[in-house]
Amino acid sequence: MNAQTEILLLYLLWFNDERVVFEENELKTIEKIIEESMGPYIDGNEENKEGTWRIYKLKEKFIQEMIKNESPRPFTTKSVEMGYYHHRIIFKIILDFKGNFRDLRGKIDELKENCDKKVTEIGEKISSAVLEHEIRPGGEVVGYSSYPLIIWKEKPAGKVPFSEDTTSMSFDIFEVAWPWKLNWRPWRWHTVRISIPRMIVYTGGLSDKLERDIINAIYEHCLYKMKARREDKPDEKLLIHLWDRMMDTLARARSEIYLYWLTFVLAALTFILIGLGSLSYLPSLFSYLFTLIKNIIFP
Repeated sequence: MNAQTEILLLYLLWFNDERVVFEENELKTIEKIIEESMGPYIDGNEENKEGTWRIYKLKEKFIQEMIKNESPRPFTTKSVEMGYYHHRIIFKIILDFKGNFRDLRGKIDELKENCDKKVTEIGEKISSAVLEHEIRPGGEVVGYSSYPLIIWKEKPAGKVPFSEDTTSMSFDIFEVAWPWKLNWRPWRWHTVRISIPRMIVYTGGLSDKLERDIINAIYEHCLYKMKARREDKPDEKLLIHLWDRMMDTLARARSEIYLYWLTFVLAALTFILIGLGSLSYLPSLFSYLFTLIKNIIFP
């Protein structure tokens, strides 16, 4: 089995003063700290921004050092990026992986463990910048919460009841989008599995909009809750809350969109049928339009 896999490691920094909002010069200082910490891995020094996010393209060397080298490797790295804005850090790794998810799981744990160390290092340097008055008091990093999101381009293994769907909290999202958003299919089913170590989305293709909504749901209903509790790992109670909120805001909301689409399609079909039923009137209509245009041009 050879599937393209997207690994997103989502981090939320905790500042000593939760109300702190950095100004542009302070964000520049933090960006410089990240560039120093990630220097050996950054591929090029060109300015790369997506809105307010500062994006760093990373070399293959980063994966080689974050995950123990194996020969032959079970995956090929397609791209590695790190994004930063204010209190959020996201690592995005895209792999071509040969095998099943069980084989990849240990690699993801190892990758996250080493990325945790890099985020800790960045946090310590930000706190040092506060002592040196480059960043305002209260900007010390006192911890972080994190949670991996895996987008797996295959179906869950096994059949119900003895399947991956029933090993953790799972639900389906029915996504309707313009065909070019989903590889020229107007709808897709996605299966979401939530567990303490990670969230996995099994999909044949995920739109950017839905991926954005899932990421924001993880931040709002998981990482911020962990920050409030000063916990670095989610517990079952928090995951049930995340599962319930995602069911409300993503799965059910998209089912409503499906009904809107269905109504639109039925209305369009009705209009077409009415149009086909009135074809017998087309010659008279064309004759009327021709006469009208002729009278306008040659009054």
